Amino acid sequence: MENNSVKTMCDQIVEEATKEAQAVVRKAQTSADQRIRLAKQQADSTAQKILKSAEEESMRIRKKILSSLSMEKQKLILKKQGELTQQVILRVKDELKKLPAHKNYIAYLKASLKEAVLAFDSDCVSVMIGEHDPISAMPQIIKALEKELAISYSKKININLHKTRHAYTGIIVNDTTNHIRINNTLEERLTLRTEEIRRLIFQRLFEEDQYGG
Repeated sequence: MENNSVKTMCDQIVEEATKEAQAVVRKAQTSADQRIRLAKQQADSTAQKILKSAEEESMRIRKKILSSLSMEKQKLILKKQGELTQQVILRVKDELKKLPAHKNYIAYLKASLKEAVLAFDSDCVSVMIGEHDPISAMPQIIKALEKELAISYSKKININLHKTRHAYTGIIVNDTTNHIRINNTLEERLTLRTEEIRRLIFQRLFEEDQYGG
């Protein structure tokens, strides 16, 4: 009888110990699972932060590269536009040398000479013409202009044709009394209006092309 009681007691102790051990194991397992989930959540959060940071850095680098490429492209476009504009200006300068053959060039020479002479307060000027200008027409131009100045402006001005000829197109007039010079050549006029001409060339060649004109 006592043996049965002892056995029963031992069985109860073993059972209780087993239950307690199982409870401890379950608790340990639950704690471990929680730690694993927490660690996984932290890892996921860290991974997301790293991924987001990497995406932001990638976007920043991409924008920087695109900005750099855009700037280089713009520089190249501006360089090419500048080169083409300069080529047009040089072509215009070459074309100026052909103007003396134009039928209206004599009238232009007279008007240009008159403009320069009237700018002086002098009764004696010297005019120098370009190497491509029609020297044979100058005596008649000078005589007609001296007459016009006397009649229309009451100015008696002696206009002398200089023997030396310059390398440009048009006239250079010297006030022999006050030693003042007016460069009224077409090349000088072009130089004075270079920026205006550059803008005009840019508008005609690039802006119209850009907007499909």
